[in-house]
Parts: sequence; C-alpha cells; structure tokens
Amino acid sequence: MGVVVQDFVEKSFDKKLCTSYSLSILIGMDSLFYLISDRQNQILALHHYSFLTKKGETLSLKESIQIKLLRDELLRSTFKDVTIGFALPKFTLLPRKLYNENEKDVYLKNIIKDEQGYQLLTDHLEDLGVSNIYPIKNEVIHLVKGYFPVSKIYHNISSLFLAFKKEIQHQKGKHIFINVQDKQFLQLLFLDGKELIFSNFFEYKSSEDFIYYVLMVYSQFRLKPEVTPVTLAGHILPDSDIYRLLFRYIRHIRFVQKPNFYRYGKNLETISEHFYYDLYSLKVFS
Repeated sequence: MGVVVQDFVEKSFDKKLCTSYSLSILIGMDSLFYLISDRQNQILALHHYSFLTKKGETLSLKESIQIKLLRDELLRSTFKDVTIGFALPKFTLLPRKLYNENEKDVYLKNIIKDEQGYQLLTDHLEDLGVSNIYPIKNEVIHLVKGYFPVSKIYHNISSLFLAFKKEIQHQKGKHIFINVQDKQFLQLLFLDGKELIFSNFFEYKSSEDFIYYVLMVYSQFRLKPEVTPVTLAGHILPDSDIYRLLFRYIRHIRFVQKPNFYRYGKNLETISEHFYYDLYSLKVFS
C-alpha cells in the first residue's frame, strides 16, 4: 500500500503549535513529499512516501493520496497555510499576454485527449510574463481541498522555474536544469539568462533513455555539451549509472544547493542537499 522512504521530526516540533506552522506538499505520479516549517522558516518535519503497490495491484492517484491522508496523523492537523504542488506530466506554457481565460476549454483539449473529469488550473508567473496551464482530475482536487480547504495549488514546474531562476540570477549564459523524480521521471528546463526557452517532463526506463532526452535538447537548440552546464536536483546520486553517463557527454555538471529561504536542522544534514529541491521550491509561492 506504500512505503515510507524518509521521515523525521525535529525535537522542537510541537503539535500544539501547528496552527502557526506552514505545510508544503508535493504530489507526484508515484510519491508524496511534505515538509512542515515554523514562522522562522525552520523545517521541523520532512516526510517522503512512495505510492508503491503490491504486484498486480493498481490504484488511482486519488486512491493513493487518500490512503496516505487517512493514515498520516500529522497531515490531519490544522496549519496556518498549506501549499500543494503537483508534479504531473501534462502542462503547457503560454506568454502571459496571449492567455485568455475564456479559452480554457480549448487549452484543455489541446493538452489532454479525454478532458472529461479534469479541471484546468493556471499559474500566472507575472514577473516572467508566462502562464502555466495544466489539468488535474476533479476527484483529486476535491480530495485535497476537502482535507485542506484553504490550500493553494500549483504545478511544480512553476516553482522549479522560479527557484532555479533565483539560483542563477547573477549568472549569464545558457543553463540546463534537471529535476529527477521517483527515479523514473525527469523534468528539464532550458534557460537562456533569465528567460525560459524550453521545459518538458519525460519518463525514462534506463540511463540510456535519460541521456537521450538530455542530448535531444542539446541538439534541438544547438547547444554545446562542452559549454552549456547542467544543474541536477532530485533523486540522483554521483555514483549512479545516469550520472556517469551524463558525465561522459556533458563537461560541466553540478548538484543544486539547498535554497536559502529555509533554515535546515541537523536531521537534514544527513540528506543530500539536492534531494528535495522540488519540495523546497514550493516556498516561492508562500
């Protein structure tokens, strides 16, 4: 029914103070992460849950989320504010000036073939002049809104873009940013200076698949692997086959550092800095 991958609660956490705490949740295709922070932006708890099922068992995203929400006592607390990010493959980016609220049905049909049962949500990234449009099943929205009525919902590609843009704000040139999720999905952003040129969500089954998608972007935009750097985030390690293969083709590779908008305790010192960057990045919306 699921596996707890990471779980810690700092000694300073006080359940009686949850109404003064902030909750950030990231829901992916096969996982749910969350963190709890206080008014000083100190992370008090971090949890990583994988939606693994028994062989032959198939659960919908709604069922997987519901099981977790029912079983996790901390998530049943009342929080000061709740931010929920969805890391899902279907989304499209439009220049803000071209976005038309009355065309949402058209956008939905262009994003997903069978649009029945879906709701279209939009993140307006005003400072960047971009709107991110994405569908989420109605049953999933109703579920999370039932548990967290005042929550704000975003697509995590929006928060990754804003957080990484801040990460390289003093750098010039072209950059590739890759976030690895659940060891089977990669989110790729290509930025030229502060401008987002390309973004996509890929599913991979092997290290060869992974490097294929990365080099495809280099080829499509005529980037030089010996010049344009790659920054990595998410669940990838330097001793992995994927990293070694990347290093064979890409000269400049680094792991992203933890963003400075949180304070990190001793428990997080044991976790690789880049592992939960996508979860941390939701802070840009709070």
